[in-house]
Amino acid sequence: MSLNLIIGIATKVSIRKTDAKKVFDSVNDAILYMKETFTPQELYYTKKTREYVHFILKPALIEKELTKFIECIYIFKYHQKNMEEHGKEIVNKLESLKTADNIMQYAKESKHSDFKWSKEWCREWIKGTFQNDLYADISGIIISEDGPIVMECCGSLFDFIQRLIRERFSIFSISRAVYVTYSK
Repeated sequence: MSLNLIIGIATKVSIRKTDAKKVFDSVNDAILYMKETFTPQELYYTKKTREYVHFILKPALIEKELTKFIECIYIFKYHQKNMEEHGKEIVNKLESLKTADNIMQYAKESKHSDFKWSKEWCREWIKGTFQNDLYADISGIIISEDGPIVMECCGSLFDFIQRLIRERFSIFSISRAVYVTYSK
């Protein structure tokens, strides 16, 4: 199976309330679980709609850390001379943008494979049992997409890469919003 390896910043993590009630005693219990495990309160604020609970990355964190974090990631990724300029072009543009809204708009309009918006790039299993599962739909900024890669049963590898990135760049709070997955 041919897939692309995707690394991104989860700017919005959404759970369906009806699914949360199947797995937890209440939606509030699901929210507490999410804050303890997937969407730390210091990174995300909570917004409820009729059908969903959204955990949204705080704009102040995007404004404070995203550009420097991506610059550090790209230093590691673009170590080859011919690729350096690609990363610098993205970082230079981000440095000129001062607000989270402007950064998000740039991501939505971007044609770069290594900095673009994705409405739903990942569906993450949260908790549950057979036919009573809670999944989170993750959207945000893709900061790296490479492929195609040919792999089978690679979930533990993606988890390993995700944990490596989070640990290596732990000086940035935003690193805890990194998810690694694949796309078709």
